[in-house]
Amino acid sequence: MDLKETKTMADTSDLLNKVADLIVDVARQEDILLRRVGKGILQIPELAFAYAVGREIALNAESVFGTYKVHWRPETKISSRSGITDLVFDVDEEGAERQARGLAIEFKIGGTAVSYKDDLAKLKNIPENYEKIFCALIDAWPEDLAKDGRVRAVDSEHGVKRLCRGKFFDFFASLHEGYANQLCCIVAVWHLTKQDGATQST
Repeated sequence: MDLKETKTMADTSDLLNKVADLIVDVARQEDILLRRVGKGILQIPELAFAYAVGREIALNAESVFGTYKVHWRPETKISSRSGITDLVFDVDEEGAERQARGLAIEFKIGGTAVSYKDDLAKLKNIPENYEKIFCALIDAWPEDLAKDGRVRAVDSEHGVKRLCRGKFFDFFASLHEGYANQLCCIVAVWHLTKQDGATQST
């Protein structure tokens, strides 16, 4: 591996970690705001959360992508095979050749392992010039955090890597009007790595 490849990998890792950190920050801030009206982050609609994350990434575009020349595109169809993607960013190639050309993120709030794998399949059909992230805000009882079946289901997928600062994802206590007891929200973020022989363009 030459120095250019090593630098590109470092830049991509930095981008992914910054995006994951922003997702966690948005989840925590939205939960604080929702608590003021007796609700929690686990009750937010997926597209509302996707929009809030997109706005935060757009506001920090130069730090995340290394350029302010990015295009924020919520609910966008990237290719005929991928369907509608919750959140897409396209990066202008001029002056930013070290960066990925785009970023695609799918979100789930709660849900089942089957629905998570459906979103992973959708992301795998997106061209490889996009970095791909899957984010799930997972409802879990405090005693079940480390053994949630949905986390295990995604972890078992080929080419999927956790994006987290420690051994486990960030989590915090939250409210849900459908439950008498307090729940935890796991902010689970994964990166879908490049696949050998995968499609490079639309």
